[in-house]
Amino acid sequence: MCGICGIVLHEGEASVDPQRLRWMNDAMRHRGPDGDGVFVDGSVGLGHRRLTIIDLHGGSQPLSNEDESVWVTFNGEIYNHEDLRSRLERSGHHFGCNADTEVLVHGYEEWNSELLGKIEGMFGFGIYDKRNRSVLLARDRLGIKPLYYHVGEYGISFASEIKALLASGMFQPELETRAIHRFLTFGYLPGRETPLKNVFKILPGESLLIHEGNVTRNRYWELDFHASRFPGDFEDAVSELETGFSEAIRSHLRSDVPLGVLLSGGLDSSAVLAEARQHVSNPMECFTVGFEGAGVPDERPYAQIAADEFDANLHQITVRPSEFFTFLPKYVHWMEELVCEPPAISLFALSSLASEHVKVVLSGEGGDECFAGYSNYRRELMIERIRGRLGELGSRAASRLMPGFLGRQARMLRDGIREPLSARYLSRTTNRSGLFCFFKPEDFTAAYRRECSIEWSTSFLGDLWRKASGLSPLQAMLYVDTSTWLPDDLLVKADKMTMANSIELRVPLLDHKIVEFAATLPDEMKIHNGDSKAVFRALAKQTLPKKIVARRKAGFPIPYAEWFRTDLLQDVKTLLLGKDSRVQQIINPDAIARLIESHVRGESREKEIFCLIILDIWMREFLDQESNQAT
Repeated sequence: MCGICGIVLHEGEASVDPQRLRWMNDAMRHRGPDGDGVFVDGSVGLGHRRLTIIDLHGGSQPLSNEDESVWVTFNGEIYNHEDLRSRLERSGHHFGCNADTEVLVHGYEEWNSELLGKIEGMFGFGIYDKRNRSVLLARDRLGIKPLYYHVGEYGISFASEIKALLASGMFQPELETRAIHRFLTFGYLPGRETPLKNVFKILPGESLLIHEGNVTRNRYWELDFHASRFPGDFEDAVSELETGFSEAIRSHLRSDVPLGVLLSGGLDSSAVLAEARQHVSNPMECFTVGFEGAGVPDERPYAQIAADEFDANLHQITVRPSEFFTFLPKYVHWMEELVCEPPAISLFALSSLASEHVKVVLSGEGGDECFAGYSNYRRELMIERIRGRLGELGSRAASRLMPGFLGRQARMLRDGIREPLSARYLSRTTNRSGLFCFFKPEDFTAAYRRECSIEWSTSFLGDLWRKASGLSPLQAMLYVDTSTWLPDDLLVKADKMTMANSIELRVPLLDHKIVEFAATLPDEMKIHNGDSKAVFRALAKQTLPKKIVARRKAGFPIPYAEWFRTDLLQDVKTLLLGKDSRVQQIINPDAIARLIESHVRGESREKEIFCLIILDIWMREFLDQESNQAT
């Protein structure tokens, strides 16, 4: 696991200044504390920071083939590199080290861009073809590893982190106001845009070819829920998943350094630990977190149950309210993107703890997105069945007739049957302003100090819903979530918080073969008799203790809603309503004050408040040119 960067100048006769690449490398030192390297060939330059995981003594980057006609800077892991190496050696290629990186240069020689369909793993890389002076950038299928690029007046720069792009000195940071509105709509930034103008994300499963100043995008992979349905019965599906899960865990355990597991005591992480113990002989190091405060859910007892069951060494840490708030500037610094993910702070604490013992950790990330583990999937299926029986007019009439003094779940059902799934996606009513649309237009348009467009902010969804046409409601939701929320929220958190501590995180449940298999399963194999993740749960029952299989999902929850009403209330007011507040440049302070007061009165507005806190700190961090530009 590493950090990569590069510069491709528009002027073919110009030469990249190696110092700019060194600045970029220095900005990502945490991603690769074990070494760094720079390569320049006229108008093309590559940089690299290395975290050694495989082949500890070889594989320094940027790395080339024998005649130095192809160079690569690579971040990630290629899990099938041994198989690819054997194929390439049979074709006459000669390898100089044992690192997985080298299969990329020889694979590119052999297959050109078709290499992308053959490699399995998590990655972001840049390959420079000296023969035609082109650069191929690529990101893995699910978006596990990040890759950003900037298109500027003098050239194109790319890197694993936005901080590295800023450190290049190639451009001045400028706020992309439209993206800010999109963040305040969703709580993260789905799609290609970032909060900075002309800085973009390479999408999951996408490659970019840079040649003669032009950029050509290509989508080499996309999850297909329209593929043929799984042909077997429920037991066949469990059996096939067992084989695929075992292979994924086996491949993800390949490492020349110590390896552990992030263990919440939930279904997914416990299953990862259980399967991993089938492939390793020594007890595994596991890591879990808890939170200080009365009435706060504590997952540590469940993590201990799993650790005891599978002979693991469990390490624990506690997060306190004061630590939560004082960490927020670091949260923004490491996260870089605007993401409302308070559990990221738990992940940072866990990664810091893990870094004292191991260099690589496995987690259960992705199981809910593959196998429909969230409660809203079950709820939306129920709503769609009601709408199917009543029809559009009948659903609206039933919604109007239901009384207003209902409980929370009944209110959600009443409000949900009024509109189709694509509209509900923007207004899931888990709280007053929804799960995805934190700030609805009617809530804040008058308070928004800059031009905003809900049409642009939600425009990317139209294309996704069109691609989901013909799918069942559950399949459509999983497709949209896997295309947006998973890579642009959850996996951003996973990468940035672990790499901040120089820890490589591996997510075997997002092995693309498992994800593709899950997409073929019919709805009843995912949600069956009211149970979510039915096929995966059936597999887990074979090895996990009953207490873990039967428990409700939690996932390192942080009690920040209560903290914002009590321990941290004054800190929130000082930051957002003080004279030095940056977010007031965008949101009227009266609207911010009303938001905080409504939360204190008992409404659930913690997500909106957290969004504003993160935005305020982000503006200080990334729009302050002196703190980000190389001098």
